[in-house]
Amino acid sequence: MTKKKQKHRKLPMQGEVRDREQARSALHKLRKAWKRASESERQTFLAEVGLQIPASSAIGERHLIADGRYLLPNTIKRIETIMVRRRLSQDAFMEELGFPGEGKDLVRALAKGRSLRLRVIAALDEWLTVQEQGDPMQEKRQIDLR
Repeated sequence: MTKKKQKHRKLPMQGEVRDREQARSALHKLRKAWKRASESERQTFLAEVGLQIPASSAIGERHLIADGRYLLPNTIKRIETIMVRRRLSQDAFMEELGFPGEGKDLVRALAKGRSLRLRVIAALDEWLTVQEQGDPMQEKRQIDLR
């Protein structure tokens, strides 16, 4: 670039650059603090800024189980724990959800992180809620099978 072009080139004001750096720094600090904050601290902060997350249903706290069509790692652990506890095979599990013959889809989702149909994820959400509450009818069926 020639000296003449450099002379006429508009440079950002120093105050603007500092503001951007400060904004970036504040955003970075906020993200860092958010990662370190406990769940109760996060809820308090959201309430302060007016972004209250709706309360969970009366039967208990519902957990997010998937990100789109992909199961979250903690959901996979919850499913595997229940399957081991109840001694369910993948096919029996999917049949219980109402999707008989689709055990391979579940295996792929659990082992390889593959996607599931949204209907399967919705059924999984309901099933996990029932299992973690301890459905008495389900326990009776387990006892009858033994």
